[in-house]
Amino acid sequence: MIGLGTVEVVVQFHPPTLLSDCGSRKALAGYCFARVAGGMAGALFGRPQPLPTPPASSARKECLAEITSKAAA
Repeated sequence: MIGLGTVEVVVQFHPPTLLSDCGSRKALAGYCFARVAGGMAGALFGRPQPLPTPPASSARKECLAEITSKAAA
């Protein structure tokens, strides 16, 4: 890395997310993955990406499917 010259580092802190916000470990993992992937895309392309919102308790399973499909895209 020393031979690369100037290197820019972007550190982005997201608000904390609790397991109770998502309902299950899988939903929490999918939600966090989507947040990190959006932050990484924003840093690489220079355009902020919209962050997903935590799933509501009544829509946890639907949100997990939606987050998984967005992450795969």
